[in-house]
Amino acid sequence: VWGDEGEAIVMLHGWAMHTGVWRNFAQALADQNQVICLDLPGHGLSASITPYTLESVVDAVYAQLPEQACVLVGWSLGGNVALRLAEKYPQKIKSLVLIASNPHFIETKNWPGVKADILQLFTNNLQKTPAPTLLRFMSIQVQEMDDKKASLKQIKQALQECAPPSPEVLMAGLSILQSVDQRKILSSLKIPVLMVL
Repeated sequence: VWGDEGEAIVMLHGWAMHTGVWRNFAQALADQNQVICLDLPGHGLSASITPYTLESVVDAVYAQLPEQACVLVGWSLGGNVALRLAEKYPQKIKSLVLIASNPHFIETKNWPGVKADILQLFTNNLQKTPAPTLLRFMSIQVQEMDDKKASLKQIKQALQECAPPSPEVLMAGLSILQSVDQRKILSSLKIPVLMVL
């Protein structure tokens, strides 16, 4: 938690990450807000849960939300958790910010996303060679940035603060991304939504 005054902003990281990746951004936002960064179950310092499904992750995160309604920020997998939280517990979410998050992760004929065969190849590589696959994944996160070397270094340093998620948690997170379709939820929300793609 950074800051103790102003609007509550809750931040949810992406797949295979933890709250350390938000640190600089959260500290900047904390000048005028209270910023709460939560580790998803099985990530960072948070214990895993069973079963590891979108619903169980949503309920675990809900239990950690502040009492007052908050601005909810979700990156990638954290964005999918945030979307479902906003639908299931609308009284707790004032507005939603989705960063590099897709309500339907897999590409279809009429929807942009990751090709199913590419995600399957990534999943296979993760099972065979987890560390190099995670490193490639981190590199993809910064490939379009002007300062990609510095950003990748910052992400790597943050991630080294905690043990990586277990293979079971990583695979469960990928399973959520492969199966979730929250396009109807996104279109039906009654709160302000900002999507940063």
